Amino acid sequence: MTKKIAITGATGFIGTALVEYLRQHTDFHITALVRDYSKCARIARHNIEMKTYHWSDANQLTNLLKGYDYVVHCAFDPGSVANNLKAAQALATACIANKTKLVHLSSISVYEPLHGDELSEEKVPEESKLPYPYAKQQIEKEILKYVSQGLELSVLLPTIVYGPFSKPWTIKPCKDLMSGKVILPDGGKGVCNPVHIDDVCQAIFKACLTKHKSGERFLISGPDFVTWDEFYKSFQVQLKTGGIEHISYEAIRKKLSNPISYLKLALVNPKLILQIPLIRALAVYCYRRFQKVINLDKIRALYRGYRSVAPELKHFPNKQLLELYHAPTKVDISKAQKLLGYEPRYSFAQGMQNTGKFVRWYFGHP
Repeated sequence: MTKKIAITGATGFIGTALVEYLRQHTDFHITALVRDYSKCARIARHNIEMKTYHWSDANQLTNLLKGYDYVVHCAFDPGSVANNLKAAQALATACIANKTKLVHLSSISVYEPLHGDELSEEKVPEESKLPYPYAKQQIEKEILKYVSQGLELSVLLPTIVYGPFSKPWTIKPCKDLMSGKVILPDGGKGVCNPVHIDDVCQAIFKACLTKHKSGERFLISGPDFVTWDEFYKSFQVQLKTGGIEHISYEAIRKKLSNPISYLKLALVNPKLILQIPLIRALAVYCYRRFQKVINLDKIRALYRGYRSVAPELKHFPNKQLLELYHAPTKVDISKAQKLLGYEPRYSFAQGMQNTGKFVRWYFGHP
């Protein structure tokens, strides 16, 4: 009998890649649970089912998921921890009612800032003060509560997910290199744990099929480690442009901690203002509240005009990225290899060959 799988966040980066992976490697009946059909262009190319749902309606989800074998939870609301918790509660309740296995996509960010030379699942995350890691921690805690109520659950924690259409770890690094200089601490010698998007999809697929103790958590990374300098230089090679500048960790930290220095940086790169948590939260609220009257094209045009006369752009890391770039931590994936049968197919060199084709197409580089 054909297995049935539903995916929340199916129009996002990982969700869309998972749809494409499953279509290529399985005969699963795939259902994308979506909230906005206008974002379904890429997944609509495939022969899949799409259903709209309300993220916090447990009764609706219970009815939608009747007969489904697996649910993969990729959806994430960056603007509201409360919304994410309600979504997790509703989804867990529906999965328990239907005896459906749930695979939850968390993130290595739950461990940020990273400490020590090695990281495994045995380490208990410390409550973070950073917005994204804190949100991911709270969702994970909430969803794990339902294991005692009969939820069959796997939690995956991908590391630095790069590859075609990855905004944070492919598109943004390329844009930063093309528009100015990327600033890395201490020669960029910190450890980067990259994982190609196809390997993340493989891990999700194997987590669906594998029987193990409910509530197990799995770090998902690639087979090798690189420095952050090597990571950015790999994109530099593909683009044949862009600059990297090395500044000491302490010098960057002082600039970010000193309000006057930070203001000077923001005058060169106004986007830094949005990295202040309170201002970012306010901006997200205003956009959602007034998006019908906000003209993003005009805002972008104003920014481009300002950039044309502003000094050379230097992309300093925010406090979260600074600690990530500085950390010596290597991720241990032996648990996923042993219990899930996960074996990453892409070395970083192989992954960048694949990603390079996308980069050259996306940015128009021959």
